[in-house]
Amino acid sequence: MTRRTAISVMMNTVQIIGYALAGVVISTSGVVICLILDSMTFLITGYFYGRIEQQEILMKPSKMTTLKADVQAGYQFVAKKEILVYILGITIVGNF
Repeated sequence: MTRRTAISVMMNTVQIIGYALAGVVISTSGVVICLILDSMTFLITGYFYGRIEQQEILMKPSKMTTLKADVQAGYQFVAKKEILVYILGITIVGNF
């Protein structure tokens, strides 16, 4: 079994067990209790997320570029790779 297959099996198993457990909790406790539990887990997650220390990475002024320069560099990169041009074309056509 490859890693992707194992991860896929695990994710699907967790979903099946989660949905079954949710059904049991809703039928025994009621919808209001489930919404309260969901709200509590949201707040707990927000609390722990807020405790993550982040460092701001500052670029040297000489390395900073404008948005226009970044977009232009991106277009030039895509134009050099034929496969990316095809993918971009298919994406544009598929979205309209």
